[in-house]
Amino acid sequence: MNLSIKPAIENSEKFALNKGLIKQVIVILSFILTLGLFWAFNPVNNARAAVEPAASTGAIFWPDQSLYRGSLQNGKANGYGQTTFSDGGSYTGSYQNNLFNGQGTLKMPDGSTYKGGFRDNMFYGQGVYTWSDGARYEGNYRYNMRDGDGTFIWPDGVKYVGEFVKDKAEGYGSIYWANGEKYTGQMQGGQATG
Repeated sequence: MNLSIKPAIENSEKFALNKGLIKQVIVILSFILTLGLFWAFNPVNNARAAVEPAASTGAIFWPDQSLYRGSLQNGKANGYGQTTFSDGGSYTGSYQNNLFNGQGTLKMPDGSTYKGGFRDNMFYGQGVYTWSDGARYEGNYRYNMRDGDGTFIWPDGVKYVGEFVKDKAEGYGSIYWANGEKYTGQMQGGQATG
Protein backbone atom coordinates (compact mmCIF):
# COMPACT_ATOMS: atom_id res chain seq x y z
CA MET A 1 0.00 0.00 0.00
CA ASN A 2 1.45 3.31 -1.03
CA LEU A 3 0.40 6.20 1.20
CA SER A 4 1.25 9.65 0.04
CA ILE A 5 1.75 12.41 2.51
CA LYS A 6 1.58 15.09 -0.21
CA PRO A 7 -2.23 15.65 0.08
CA ALA A 8 -1.94 15.96 3.85
CA ILE A 9 0.76 18.63 3.48
CA GLU A 10 -1.29 20.56 0.87
CA ASN A 11 -4.40 20.47 3.11
CA SER A 12 -2.46 21.75 6.13
CA GLU A 13 -1.05 24.65 4.03
CA LYS A 14 -4.56 25.56 2.85
CA PHE A 15 -5.81 25.45 6.43
CA ALA A 16 -2.95 27.69 7.53
CA LEU A 17 -3.79 30.17 4.74
CA ASN A 18 -7.50 30.06 5.65
CA LYS A 19 -6.65 30.50 9.33
CA GLY A 20 -4.65 33.66 8.50
CA LEU A 21 -7.48 34.97 6.33
CA ILE A 22 -10.00 34.33 9.11
CA LYS A 23 -7.82 36.32 11.55
CA GLN A 24 -7.71 39.28 9.11
CA VAL A 25 -11.50 39.21 8.67
CA ILE A 26 -11.99 39.18 12.45
CA VAL A 27 -9.65 42.18 12.86
CA ILE A 28 -11.50 44.13 10.14
CA LEU A 29 -14.93 43.29 11.59
CA SER A 30 -13.76 44.32 15.08
CA PHE A 31 -12.58 47.65 13.68
CA ILE A 32 -15.90 48.26 11.91
CA LEU A 33 -17.84 47.34 15.06
CA THR A 34 -15.72 49.72 17.13
CA LEU A 35 -16.41 52.58 14.68
CA GLY A 36 -20.14 51.83 14.79
CA LEU A 37 -20.24 51.84 18.59
CA PHE A 38 -18.21 55.06 18.68
CA TRP A 39 -20.70 56.72 16.30
CA ALA A 40 -23.73 55.41 18.22
CA PHE A 41 -22.49 56.67 21.59
CA ASN A 42 -20.89 59.87 20.34
CA PRO A 43 -22.68 62.84 22.04
CA VAL A 44 -22.58 64.86 18.81
CA ASN A 45 -24.62 62.22 16.96
CA ASN A 46 -27.05 61.85 19.88
CA ALA A 47 -27.56 65.64 19.94
CA ARG A 48 -28.32 65.60 16.23
CA ALA A 49 -30.86 62.83 16.76
CA ALA A 50 -32.54 64.91 19.49
CA VAL A 51 -32.72 67.96 17.20
CA GLU A 52 -33.91 65.99 14.17
CA PRO A 53 -36.39 63.41 15.50
CA ALA A 54 -37.69 60.92 13.01
CA ALA A 55 -40.84 61.97 11.17
CA SER A 56 -43.59 59.53 10.34
CA THR A 57 -47.17 59.50 9.14
CA GLY A 58 -50.16 58.56 11.20
CA ALA A 59 -53.41 59.73 12.74
CA ILE A 60 -54.51 61.72 15.79
CA PHE A 61 -58.02 61.61 17.23
CA TRP A 62 -58.73 65.03 18.76
CA PRO A 63 -60.94 65.36 21.88
CA ASP A 64 -63.79 66.90 19.80
CA GLN A 65 -63.90 63.71 17.66
CA SER A 66 -62.01 65.34 14.76
CA LEU A 67 -59.46 63.18 12.94
CA TYR A 68 -56.01 64.24 11.73
CA ARG A 69 -54.08 62.19 9.16
CA GLY A 70 -50.64 63.15 7.98
CA SER A 71 -47.07 63.85 9.03
CA LEU A 72 -46.19 63.35 12.69
CA GLN A 73 -43.13 64.39 14.63
CA ASN A 74 -42.82 63.76 18.35
CA GLY A 75 -46.45 62.62 18.38
CA LYS A 76 -47.70 65.98 17.02
CA ALA A 77 -49.05 67.09 13.66
CA ASN A 78 -46.01 68.57 11.89
CA GLY A 79 -45.70 68.98 8.15
CA TYR A 80 -48.49 68.28 5.67
CA GLY A 81 -51.78 66.73 6.75
CA GLN A 82 -55.56 66.88 6.84
CA THR A 83 -58.06 67.21 9.68
CA THR A 84 -61.69 66.24 9.19
CA PHE A 85 -63.78 68.00 11.83
CA SER A 86 -66.72 66.36 13.57
CA ASP A 87 -69.03 69.12 12.20
CA GLY A 88 -68.18 68.24 8.58
CA GLY A 89 -65.56 70.90 7.92
CA SER A 90 -61.95 70.15 7.05
CA TYR A 91 -58.46 71.63 6.90
CA THR A 92 -55.77 70.48 4.48
CA GLY A 93 -52.30 71.99 4.61
CA SER A 94 -49.25 72.69 6.75
CA TYR A 95 -49.08 72.05 10.49
CA GLN A 96 -46.58 72.93 13.18
CA ASN A 97 -46.99 71.55 16.70
CA ASN A 98 -50.65 70.59 16.12
CA LEU A 99 -51.54 74.06 14.80
CA PHE A 100 -52.33 75.30 11.28
CA ASN A 101 -49.13 77.07 10.19
CA GLY A 102 -48.15 77.89 6.62
CA GLN A 103 -50.40 77.44 3.59
CA GLY A 104 -53.68 75.57 3.75
CA THR A 105 -57.35 75.31 2.86
CA LEU A 106 -60.12 75.46 5.47
CA LYS A 107 -63.60 74.32 4.44
CA MET A 108 -66.50 75.22 6.74
CA PRO A 109 -69.64 73.10 7.14
CA ASP A 110 -71.79 75.87 5.56
CA GLY A 111 -69.73 75.71 2.34
CA SER A 112 -67.53 78.75 2.99
CA THR A 113 -63.81 78.29 2.28
CA TYR A 114 -60.55 80.00 3.12
CA LYS A 115 -57.39 79.32 1.17
CA GLY A 116 -54.15 81.01 2.14
CA GLY A 117 -51.73 81.64 4.98
CA PHE A 118 -52.14 80.53 8.58
CA ARG A 119 -50.27 81.29 11.77
CA ASP A 120 -51.15 79.43 14.99
CA ASN A 121 -54.61 78.40 13.70
CA MET A 122 -55.45 81.94 12.51
CA PHE A 123 -55.71 83.47 9.04
CA TYR A 124 -52.45 85.31 8.50
CA GLY A 125 -50.85 86.70 5.35
CA GLN A 126 -52.38 86.51 1.88
CA GLY A 127 -55.63 84.61 1.58
CA VAL A 128 -58.97 84.22 -0.17
CA TYR A 129 -62.18 83.74 1.82
CA THR A 130 -65.30 82.80 -0.11
CA TRP A 131 -68.62 82.81 1.76
CA SER A 132 -71.36 80.33 0.91
CA ASP A 133 -73.56 83.22 -0.34
CA GLY A 134 -70.94 84.16 -2.98
CA ALA A 135 -69.27 87.08 -1.17
CA ARG A 136 -65.50 87.02 -1.50
CA TYR A 137 -62.48 88.70 0.07
CA GLU A 138 -59.00 88.47 -1.38
CA GLY A 139 -56.14 90.17 0.39
CA ASN A 140 -54.11 90.37 3.55
CA TYR A 141 -55.08 88.93 6.93
CA ARG A 142 -53.63 89.46 10.39
CA TYR A 143 -54.86 87.33 13.30
CA ASN A 144 -58.14 86.28 11.58
CA MET A 145 -58.98 89.85 10.51
CA ARG A 146 -58.77 91.55 7.11
CA ASP A 147 -55.86 93.92 7.56
CA GLY A 148 -53.89 95.62 4.79
CA ASP A 149 -54.72 95.81 1.09
CA GLY A 150 -57.62 93.75 -0.16
CA THR A 151 -60.67 93.39 -2.37
CA PHE A 152 -64.16 92.56 -1.09
CA ILE A 153 -66.93 91.62 -3.52
CA TRP A 154 -70.53 91.35 -2.28
CA PRO A 155 -72.95 88.80 -3.80
CA ASP A 156 -74.76 91.62 -5.66
CA GLY A 157 -71.53 92.61 -7.46
CA VAL A 158 -70.58 95.70 -5.42
CA LYS A 159 -66.82 95.76 -5.00
CA TYR A 160 -64.48 97.53 -2.58
CA VAL A 161 -60.76 97.74 -3.39
CA GLY A 162 -58.54 99.35 -0.80
CA GLU A 163 -57.21 99.28 2.71
CA PHE A 164 -58.57 97.33 5.67
CA VAL A 165 -57.80 97.75 9.38
CA LYS A 166 -59.06 95.26 11.95
CA ASP A 167 -61.65 93.76 9.59
CA LYS A 168 -63.13 97.09 8.37
CA ALA A 169 -62.56 99.22 5.28
CA GLU A 170 -60.28 101.95 6.64
CA GLY A 171 -58.03 104.39 4.80
CA TYR A 172 -57.94 104.93 1.05
CA GLY A 173 -60.15 102.83 -1.21
CA SER A 174 -62.64 102.63 -4.05
CA ILE A 175 -66.20 101.30 -4.18
CA TYR A 176 -67.61 100.11 -7.52
CA TRP A 177 -71.37 99.61 -7.84
CA ALA A 178 -73.01 97.28 -10.36
CA ASN A 179 -74.71 100.27 -12.07
CA GLY A 180 -71.29 101.78 -12.94
CA GLU A 181 -71.08 104.38 -10.14
CA LYS A 182 -67.78 104.73 -8.34
CA TYR A 183 -66.46 106.29 -5.14
CA THR A 184 -62.75 106.83 -4.51
CA GLY A 185 -61.54 108.37 -1.29
CA GLN A 186 -61.19 107.85 2.44
CA MET A 187 -62.99 105.11 4.37
CA GLN A 188 -63.54 105.07 8.10
CA GLY A 189 -65.07 102.22 10.07
CA GLY A 190 -66.27 100.61 6.85
CA GLN A 191 -68.03 103.78 5.59
CA ALA A 192 -67.12 106.30 2.91
CA THR A 193 -66.24 109.68 4.50
CA GLY A 194 -66.16 111.93 1.43
